[in-house]
Amino acid sequence: MSLRTVRLSKLAILCGDLAAIMVAFVLATLACTGLAMGSMLHVAHWLDQQQSARLISWGLMGMLGTFLLLISYQHYSDRRPFWDELGDFLRLIGLLALLDMSLVAINQWQVSLPWWCISWGMVLLALVCMRAATRHLLKRMNLWIRPTVIIGVGNNAADAAMALKSQPELGLQVIGFVSTCEGQKGDNPATYPRLQQHQIEALAGQIGVQWVIALEHSESEQREHWLRMLAQWGAPDISVIPAMRGIPLHGTDISHFFSHEVAMLRMRNNLRRWPARLTKRVFDTLAAIALLVVLSPLMLALALLIRRDGGPALFAHPRIGKYGKTFNCYKFRTMVVDAEQQLELFLQCQPELRVQWENERKLKNDPRVNGFGRFLRIHSLDELPQLINVIRGEMSLVGPRPVVEAELIQYGDEIGYYLMVRPGMTGLWQVSGRSDLDYDKRVYLDTWYVKNWSLWHDQIILFKTITVVFHRAGAY
Repeated sequence: MSLRTVRLSKLAILCGDLAAIMVAFVLATLACTGLAMGSMLHVAHWLDQQQSARLISWGLMGMLGTFLLLISYQHYSDRRPFWDELGDFLRLIGLLALLDMSLVAINQWQVSLPWWCISWGMVLLALVCMRAATRHLLKRMNLWIRPTVIIGVGNNAADAAMALKSQPELGLQVIGFVSTCEGQKGDNPATYPRLQQHQIEALAGQIGVQWVIALEHSESEQREHWLRMLAQWGAPDISVIPAMRGIPLHGTDISHFFSHEVAMLRMRNNLRRWPARLTKRVFDTLAAIALLVVLSPLMLALALLIRRDGGPALFAHPRIGKYGKTFNCYKFRTMVVDAEQQLELFLQCQPELRVQWENERKLKNDPRVNGFGRFLRIHSLDELPQLINVIRGEMSLVGPRPVVEAELIQYGDEIGYYLMVRPGMTGLWQVSGRSDLDYDKRVYLDTWYVKNWSLWHDQIILFKTITVVFHRAGAY
C-alpha cells in the first residue's frame, strides 16, 4: 500500500461524508414536501421559498461536521470500530442539530419541525450507509485493507488478533506475529505465521503497514526496544495494546507528565457512581413500561396458548439478584406441568447428562420442554414476563445472566461484580453466542460488562439482541 493509496482512501471517506450530508438534505426536502423523486421543479420552487442564508448555513454545518470528524474525532486519520464510530456520529449530529435549531430561532427562518427532525435523522442514516458503501468500494478496489503485524506471541497478542478480526470494518488484516525472543512458543493462532527478521525489516519502511505492539507485562523492556526499532526504521503507524486484563477500560483517562516518560491511567467503575446507577434505573423503568404496554396483547395471547394444557402460564423460579437477594424470576412456562419431578428421573436414566446439567444448568435437548415451549425458547418469547421484574426493580433490561444460588460458585473471585448489579433480561452473554458458550466465557462476559458499563453499551446490546433473536443463534 503506497502513500498515495493511503491518502486516497482517507479522501474517499471524507468526500463520502460530505456527499452523505448533501444527500440527506435532498431526501429530507423530498420527504417533507411530499414530492416524487422526479419532481425537481417543485423542489426548486420549495428551495426558492427559503432564505439563501438558511441554505448556506446547511452547507457550512456540513463542512463544520467533516472538520470536527477530522480534528476532534480523527476519523480520517484513525480507523475506529463501528460502535465507536456510530457514537461519534450521534454526538456530532446532536451538536450540529442544536446549532441548527439556534440559528433557525435567531434568524426566524421558516423551517418546519418535521423537516428539521427528518433532515438530521437522514444525516445519521446517510453517514452510516455512506461509510459502509465507501469502505465496500475501497475494498473492491484493494484500497482499504491494511496489512497488520503484531509484535508478541503471548495471550495479549492472541487477544489483539481476535479483537481486530472481530471488527472487519477497520480493514486491519493480521499477516503475522513477531517473536520478541528466539525460541518463544506463545499461544497465538497457527493461522498467522511468525515473521522472520528479513521480512520485518522489509515491512518496517512500507507505507500503510499497521504495527501493533501487544506484549505481556513482563516484556516491558522489549516494548521499549521495538518502539525504538520501528521508529528508526521509519514505520509510520504504530499502536500499543497493553496487557490490561481485569481492568475497567471504558471511561479510562490518560494523563501525561511534562518531561517525564510516565503516563497515569485514571480508571473508574461507572456503576459504583450513583449518577450512573440512577441513569440506568430510570432508563430500565421507562423502557420496560413502554415495552410492556406495546407487547401486552402478544403476551396475553401467548399466556392463553400456554394454558391449554391445564397448567399455569407463568413460571417463577428463584434467582440471585443484586446484593445476593433472592427474587422470583418470571418466565412463560415452556415445560410440561410436572417438569421438576421428571428432571431427576431423566438424569437417573441418562447419568451422562448429569455433568452437563451441573455445569450448565441447562440441557441442549431437554425432554421436559413441550412443543410450544420450544418455539418460545427459540424466539426468546418465554422471557417477556421479566419486564415485570424490571419494573419491580429486581432485574435490569441489560445485565449479567440471572443465576440460581448453586451457580454462584462458578464466578469464583469475580462474584462481587455479579452481586454489584441487577441481572438482566439480556446481556453481553446473550449477544455473544448464548448457550453455545462455556461457563467460563459467560463469567468473563458478565464481569466485563459490569466493569465497563455505559448507557451506550446497554443500547448496543439491546440492538444486537434483536439481531441474535431474529437469527435464533445459540438458543435452546
